Amino acid sequence: MIDRGYRRAFGIAGLTSQEFQAVDSRGYWLEALALGKLLPETEAQANFVEVCKRRREPESVYENAWIKYSLVNLAKVISKKISECGASVPNVVTQELPDLFFDTLVKNLHEMEKECPNTNIQKAIITIRARQNKGKNQNRFRITNYGGYRIN
Repeated sequence: MIDRGYRRAFGIAGLTSQEFQAVDSRGYWLEALALGKLLPETEAQANFVEVCKRRREPESVYENAWIKYSLVNLAKVISKKISECGASVPNVVTQELPDLFFDTLVKNLHEMEKECPNTNIQKAIITIRARQNKGKNQNRFRITNYGGYRIN
């Protein structure tokens, strides 16, 4: 399988240049492995598949790149559904997801809100941030009533 640039990787914030290169050069191949269209032939490929199934933590550049890329794309899909369909925030959006996912999701929603102001989007952003911070220590920040914050 020859890759000619996994074009969907362009413009993805959060990827280092090395991770971007990994997705751009081997994206179709990584996708096929992740989806089970290709069977792993090496230990590294088997490890990659295990990472995609969330059975182990990513270690290699390819594993980290694919996980980040997948999270960013998931955030884009969810933000589009919230913006266009007025959908509520799906239950898959939980605090276990990394901050990269939440930040990308909120950034996309803010951009969509500029194009079409929608109070549902603001409600979704509040829900998303609440889920992101659920159970986390909030003592470091003291939120003020005007939306700013002071560090203790």
